[in-house]
Parts: sequence; structure tokens; C-alpha cells
Amino acid sequence: MLDFIYYLFSYGGTITYFLPVLIFCTVKKTLIKENSALFAWVFFNLFFTLLGYIPQIIYKNSYPVFHVSIPILTLLTINYFWRKGISNLITIILASIVLLLFVYESIYLNKWFQNNLLSTVFSNVCISLLSLHHLYTIFTYENEQDNQFKSLFFISSGLFISNTSSFFFSLNEDKIRSEDYLVLFQYVFPVFMFIYILQNVLISWGISITQKRS
Repeated sequence: MLDFIYYLFSYGGTITYFLPVLIFCTVKKTLIKENSALFAWVFFNLFFTLLGYIPQIIYKNSYPVFHVSIPILTLLTINYFWRKGISNLITIILASIVLLLFVYESIYLNKWFQNNLLSTVFSNVCISLLSLHHLYTIFTYENEQDNQFKSLFFISSGLFISNTSSFFFSLNEDKIRSEDYLVLFQYVFPVFMFIYILQNVLISWGISITQKRS
């Protein structure tokens, strides 16, 4: 039963990464240009999710993809929030930390087949704070009945929920994935994937509302 639940959420979660990309394909090209940062994020999120299956099948280890995907997706998210109003200085500082952590863990330590813990945890914290700040901003300055507010709310909420929840998993990932905690992993992983399913649904919902703004 545990194996069934594990694979159900694993492959079910992967399928939901198609959802925001497909919805983006239904909106007008002008809206895609206006939301190019978000479009890039959902596209590469799907791309890296699918790409991760290749080393997992060959080496039984998908960490090499994470070493590339985590910094790229984090930079794309920072770019998204920069376009929503965060300062140039904060953007440069956050982007610099992302790149330094990538160089340290992936190039200097050469940990391609190990967990890139620092990059993942920083990504979770960074995106959680940026999305929380953005939620505060839209509640302060946007009309809650406006479709733009609703769109931004669902997108930032999806990012905030997934990254705050993932933070606790990321901190203990090596321990949870170890053979001593294999049963615990089978319980935790479906919850982890459900959070990302929720993220993809909320972001897809937010994207669909952009159509109503046109």
C-alpha cells in the first residue's frame, strides 16, 4: 500500500508540472510576454522535473540535475520578483549568493552525486521571504476584488507554501532518505509531493486568471 501511494504521488506530482505550461499555452502571446519571467520558470520547472528521471534511471541518483536546476530555478524566481518590484540591490545580493553556493557545492566540492543542501535550503528561504513580501505588498497596495490581485495572490501563495514546507524536508533530506529511515521516507515523500501538486495548481490558477485581465 505504501509503495502504491508513493508512486501515485510521485507520478501524479510530475503530471501536474504540465498544468501551468499548458495553461500558459492558452493565453494570448502578449500576456506571455508580460509574464515572461513566470513562463520561463514554469517551463524550466517542467523540463528539469522530466530531466531528473534520466540520471535516476541510469545511476539511481538524480542529484546531478538538482545541482543545475536549483540555482537556475531560484534565479528565475528572483527575476520574477524583481519584475514585481524588489530592489536591484537585493536582487544582485540574492543572485550572487545563489551563484556562489553553486560554485562552492558543485564545482569546488564536486558533490554532483550528493545532496546540494546549502543551495536547496537557501533557495527555500529566499523564495519564501520574497513571496511573503510580495503577498504583503499586494494586500497593501492592490484591490482585493481585482483579477490582478487574485492572480498574484495565487502565484505567490503557491511559491510560499511549497518553499516554506520544503525547507523542513530539505534540512533533513539526507537523514530521511537514508536506509535507517526508509519507512519514514515513504510516508514523508507523498506529503512532500502533495505540497508541490498544490503549488502547481495554485500557480496554474493564477495564470488562468491573467486571461481575464486581458
